[in-house]
Amino acid sequence: MKEVSEKSVRERIIALEEADKLFGLGLSGEFELACLRKLLPTMTTNSPNPEDGDIQALIGLCKIEIRRWKAAAETNPNMRYMVALMETALASLTTEPLASTEKHEISNMRATGLYLRAWPVGREENERDGFNIHLYTAPPAQLLRPVELTEPYDDGHGNLWLPQDAVISAVKNAGGEVKS
Repeated sequence: MKEVSEKSVRERIIALEEADKLFGLGLSGEFELACLRKLLPTMTTNSPNPEDGDIQALIGLCKIEIRRWKAAAETNPNMRYMVALMETALASLTTEPLASTEKHEISNMRATGLYLRAWPVGREENERDGFNIHLYTAPPAQLLRPVELTEPYDDGHGNLWLPQDAVISAVKNAGGEVKS
């Protein structure tokens, strides 16, 4: 999978704009260009909570594209898949947890296959009792953000390496979570 970064998005926008000038873009090319133009500002946001700002921008983009693709599907039924795709993306961006559980409940369910005990999300005792794993009907969207890393070092055999603690530190400094 190709890494998506601010630089790669800018490069792709330039390539699509040049292709459009030379021979025009088809519907999918126009759609990609519109999406990338909407995505770029979310990658450079300076809001105090950039993830929330990114999600709000993407929610707005999904709503616009749903309306646009519904209109296109009226004349071309083959475009209905794009409506479904954008509605799926919107559901992932706006999903809310239905209940909370804890890791031992998940282990018990996996072992027995019988049931999973869960509690309402707003219950006061959830955090105290360790019921801090949220359950959803659709997986929430995960936004990946670029991370500044130190320069890799050469081990003398042509292999480039990054120190593990430097990578973990960079991810945490960017607001990311590192799981072992």
